[in-house]
Amino acid sequence: MKTLTKISAIYLFTLLCSCSSDNDDNQSINNTPPTLTKEQLSGTWIISYFENQIDKTSDYEGFRFLFNAIDDVEAEVEDFNIDGKYDLFSDEINGQTYTIVDISFREDSSSAIVNNLLIDLIEEWIVTAITDDGTTIKFEERISNNPPEILHLTKL
Repeated sequence: MKTLTKISAIYLFTLLCSCSSDNDDNQSINNTPPTLTKEQLSGTWIISYFENQIDKTSDYEGFRFLFNAIDDVEAEVEDFNIDGKYDLFSDEINGQTYTIVDISFREDSSSAIVNNLLIDLIEEWIVTAITDDGTTIKFEERISNNPPEILHLTKL
């Protein structure tokens, strides 16, 4: 009888461990970082959320960002059009492969305010989430000495 009890206990322990392992496997599959393509990014976007230790979303009201499939981005606000470039690539971070969007804008001497706002966007951004319909992309600043900046773009 003791032998049967030990065998049952070992079987139960093995079953529980294997179930736990299966659950862990499913969790890692569900936590796969999203992939972003140039085709998905092409179009006109607005900043629907921007946090740089405080919510700065309202600073970007009126801005429109036009991305095309050949690495060009243009920021439009009021009477200003500022040209920029972006690069889209994959990189491994902590054992996961993420899509990175590296954005840069040229400086425009006609508006210091616009330049200061665009400087905050000149970063390598990690794609952290994309809505199922592809209309909102969430990013996190890749390199930061502070809590990372958070950026959400919503497609028009």
